[in-house]
Amino acid sequence: MSIDATTIPAPGALRRGRRGRGVLARRLALSERQLAGGALLLIVALSALIVLAAAGEPTFLSAPARSNYFPSWMSGPLGGIWTGIASEATLKWLFSGAILLSYGAYVLLIRHAGALRMRTLLVAVVALQLIYLLAPPLALTDVFNYLNYARMEIVHHLNPYVTMPVLEPHGDPAYALSNWHGLLSPYGPLFTIFTFVFAHLSPGAYLWIYKGALLIADAGLIALVVAGAQLLGRDRRQALALVALNPIVLVWGLGADHNDFFTIVLVALALYCLLRSGKERQARALRRLAVGGWALGSADLLDGGAGFALAIATGMKASAVVLIPIALAALARERPRVLALLSGVAVGGAIALTASFAAFGAHFPDLAIQSALVTALSMPNLLGLALAQGGETATLHSLITLALVLATAACCLHAYRSSDLLAAGGFSTIAVIATLSWVLPWYIVWVLPFTALAGSERLRRATLWLGLYLILTWVPVASQVMSSVGFHPQQTAVGREHGRAVEELLTP
Repeated sequence: MSIDATTIPAPGALRRGRRGRGVLARRLALSERQLAGGALLLIVALSALIVLAAAGEPTFLSAPARSNYFPSWMSGPLGGIWTGIASEATLKWLFSGAILLSYGAYVLLIRHAGALRMRTLLVAVVALQLIYLLAPPLALTDVFNYLNYARMEIVHHLNPYVTMPVLEPHGDPAYALSNWHGLLSPYGPLFTIFTFVFAHLSPGAYLWIYKGALLIADAGLIALVVAGAQLLGRDRRQALALVALNPIVLVWGLGADHNDFFTIVLVALALYCLLRSGKERQARALRRLAVGGWALGSADLLDGGAGFALAIATGMKASAVVLIPIALAALARERPRVLALLSGVAVGGAIALTASFAAFGAHFPDLAIQSALVTALSMPNLLGLALAQGGETATLHSLITLALVLATAACCLHAYRSSDLLAAGGFSTIAVIATLSWVLPWYIVWVLPFTALAGSERLRRATLWLGLYLILTWVPVASQVMSSVGFHPQQTAVGREHGRAVEELLTP
């Protein structure tokens, strides 16, 4: 094509074209901000509605509540504000719709979080923390099981790893509020020792002080993930949104006052220490090249601190142990880091074991019984149904356990080859959740720090799909929907056996 005066745009036309593109870009950016802002507002608004509905009157939304028992210390400062919302059946549909809508907003927000200011996200996070701080205990009654096991040891001098709660005095105020009366404590010894500080408190005082401690742990988790994202040069806003605004964690985790936050904040601390150590060692190597000698730094202490944090996390909840071999595999090519990490694990493990033996003797959490329990829509049980076994059988459980071992080994191999602790740790955690027979929705919190920091699109997608699965299997209308399509996983011979096993542990 020949170029002449007729093919060259006039300067004015060029300026108008640039202005037009600039206006279009600003409109698109504004639309993205509006989209992200709307999603954020929806999550906050629906959270407020769920909490107000739960505090208004006794319903399934607050599991410890009873039709004739919902004291003001349990309902909290929002108690009685919103009553008579709907029938129980209608409320189940409303809650299910709210949590699904919140999750959709969360997925949208993650994609567009970069369009919002950090301050806007932080204000929303603080608002949500306060909303769930003021909430009554939501789904399930675990928060009072923690108190009951602590009172067994401190008040009644009954070792919770040896004596079932059904054998303690039934007049104890925590006994009536707990439910796993036929189950030896499955909680880690360090967490149980932590709950000893609440043992002499009334249930009301315990609940609100414990909720405050949980809020501190969650704030620490969020701060560590955001700081880790900054170290890696990743978008802090997306990391913050991913870990702090997940509706599953907010409702079933923070709102229900589950203890996983005390463990996962230690895991996040270990990750931060390892990331910071990597930066320190890089800087030290550069200084060594510049001056021709060794420069001392805090990297060894950071790696040792990471090992210590992982050991203490394992003492809080045994499932954290899977992260130790993955961390060692990721650092395998750096012998000083491996030695430092192992030193920290050894010190933390020695402290955890000493404390456990001092408090409980040679007795540990009863994980065998709990691991044998099966939820109807866990992936192993669904696999058993698909294979026409009627659900998860003992043989299938053994095969799935073997599959988990192989998956963990594959993640260790990936960590060794790529030195990518974050992606390997994230996928190994997903493998743990996917192979659990007794799976609960708030377990998703375990994978979120890895997903937020790894920068892996595959891990992010896997995490989001896992979250959707957990919601669909735990919304209150799930059983009703299954019945409407003729799907009855608990009515097979294997399903009825699983149900009886749970009922035996819920002895009055």
